[in-house]
Amino acid sequence: MGGSSRYPGPVGSGGSGSGGPSRYSDEVFRKAIGYYKRSGVEKMLEYCEAEDARLQSARRGYYENRNPVADFNRRASLRGLGRVYGPAMSGPLPITGAIADAFGLDAVLDLAKAASDAVRQIIRAARSFIDGLSVSLKDQLSAGDFRKFGVRLSEASVVTVVFPVVFGAGAVVGIIEDVVDAVRGIVDLARNIREIASAAFDFIKEILTDPTMAYELGKQVGLQMATSFKKLLNRNAVRFTYELGKIVGPFLIYSLLALFGFPQVAAVRVGAWIGKFLAKFPKLAAVVKRMASLFPGKKGFVLYGRATKGYIRDSGIAKAHFSAFKTTAKEQNVIVIVRNTNPKSLGLIEKHKCPPKAKNLEGIATTKPSEQGIVMAENISAVRSRGYAVVDKDLIARTKDGRKIDLGSDPFWKMEPGQVIDVELKKPVVGDYDLMGVIDPQAPGRNIALVVSNGETVADVSSPIVKRLAAAVNKRFDMNRVLHGAQDQYAGFRGGATVIYPDGHATFLPDEASVKAFYNSPSIMRQTRTGEYANTAPRPKFDEHGRAENVILGPWSTK
Repeated sequence: MGGSSRYPGPVGSGGSGSGGPSRYSDEVFRKAIGYYKRSGVEKMLEYCEAEDARLQSARRGYYENRNPVADFNRRASLRGLGRVYGPAMSGPLPITGAIADAFGLDAVLDLAKAASDAVRQIIRAARSFIDGLSVSLKDQLSAGDFRKFGVRLSEASVVTVVFPVVFGAGAVVGIIEDVVDAVRGIVDLARNIREIASAAFDFIKEILTDPTMAYELGKQVGLQMATSFKKLLNRNAVRFTYELGKIVGPFLIYSLLALFGFPQVAAVRVGAWIGKFLAKFPKLAAVVKRMASLFPGKKGFVLYGRATKGYIRDSGIAKAHFSAFKTTAKEQNVIVIVRNTNPKSLGLIEKHKCPPKAKNLEGIATTKPSEQGIVMAENISAVRSRGYAVVDKDLIARTKDGRKIDLGSDPFWKMEPGQVIDVELKKPVVGDYDLMGVIDPQAPGRNIALVVSNGETVADVSSPIVKRLAAAVNKRFDMNRVLHGAQDQYAGFRGGATVIYPDGHATFLPDEASVKAFYNSPSIMRQTRTGEYANTAPRPKFDEHGRAENVILGPWSTK
């Protein structure tokens, strides 16, 4: 690299020397990128640390008695950074193949590119962004910590020549480590991921090319992430810059997910600020309008939940049974959609093996009003006529003929009037696992079921793919808990559901609207029995004499 004389002054200062700051910047930047591509993040950071130490040694004392934030702003001038980086920052920040392979993130990188593009915009708008960040942190950090934060910022500006690649590496890695499950939830089921990334970049670019918006974004990052920033204060300049990127990169993506209607993920990180942010800046209206086709219910992709490989308790499925569904979905290579049931019944299922509600109780008993997740009789006489007992107001369970069912002096649940009791097991009945649908990923729109047999409507509308799934998964349960065919084969949508994929991921759909959105998403395009598929065939047009104008008689073709 040569002696320190090749870097006589801060980037953008116009200092002279052998090669000048621009040539030096390009050389360091290329080397950093090379380390990043060949050996990954850690080797790149080690190189940057060594280069930073050399620069610090050559220019010891340069930052003493200076205003660190103002100094960073001066160094991060748009003129200086534009001249230094220019075309070098035009492509996406790279990511090592090993990381991509480990996560299976080829498609995710399209969205990550939007974040790395955003990083470049942040650098170009660094003065306003850092001002906003500093203002919000000043009120949340102690005086000592805030001063230390300012010092770290000014130290980071010493390595401005590698700041974008270090900061960008942090942003992309942060997305992989923090947002990957959420992003996979989009990528797995959205066909237009590149359009999403493009819209994301347009939105961020619009913000960060306006100093006022960049200031506000920096302020919001500081407000939301003060605790995380405090943890970075003892890191050296390069590590600080890298970790700063790891915070800001995911924050940007979470903000975009909030904007795109993905509250299950975004609410944890950004709350409602993004809506207020949009209202504050009418200039963004045009950008948002261009994104209209990406919003739920429009023609583009639909965001309908967070994909995870973990257990989803809100599904109401017992943890062991959730694993059974995942194993069976993988074995049979199907997407299983299970209607959400009352999670309050989990203890009764897992610890006490309470029996599930049979199909013959449909319409006359429900778990919805129960605080314990126990099935409650809506029509007591009808429930008893099907062989169950119901708890009366005197807290005694009785059958159709008035026979009392002895449940012991101290039952393991709280007795309440209306509870449905299994007479043989002498336990309360809980919700069964209702299938919303079972989908073949190779033909997701295909939904064929046997409705009539020998001229008679069958009692349990189903199909071979559903029956195979039910039989296999029931063998893994303590007792049969999938007791009838899938909802989408005999009726329409009904409440929320949990989607379980063959690769082990699962997505929680909290309500009926999100289930409909899932069924209508570009990669599914499936209808329930009560729905209908769009008819794309041309319809005949008739003149005033009733003659078809656009139909050719003979061969089966149309004009």
